[in-house]
Amino acid sequence: MLRQTFAALAFATMVGCSANTNFQPFAAGHEEQAQLAAYAASTPYPHDTKIEESHRAAALIDPKSDTVEVLNFSDQPMRDVNVWVNGTFVRKVDVIAPHGTRTVTANQLYDASGHTLAALKSTPTKVELQADDRLWGLMVAESR
Repeated sequence: MLRQTFAALAFATMVGCSANTNFQPFAAGHEEQAQLAAYAASTPYPHDTKIEESHRAAALIDPKSDTVEVLNFSDQPMRDVNVWVNGTFVRKVDVIAPHGTRTVTANQLYDASGHTLAALKSTPTKVELQADDRLWGLMVAESR
């Protein structure tokens, strides 16, 4: 009898855990979307900042996978940068390693109204990096 009770308790615990495990990634995705949208709504495009040309970075746009890949050519990491696409859509990036890349999907780029680049089916044509009150225009190439 004790064995059957223990087995029933173990089974109930496993079922409860698996239900929670299946739900968490779904919630995390919505939480990330809400954070990205809130960040975009509270981060205005720096219209008053002079755009400098950057030879330290470039952007590669892949229309097939709806991504923008930022390439860091410098020997230094790029920290706490805003990736701006078309002067409207923004995504905060914590770090891009020296001689490294960081890929941002169209679903991660939000405008101030909470719309994504993907939802509006907008084509990336201009990519800029913002950091330390500076704005750098990147050379943009499209992958084929």
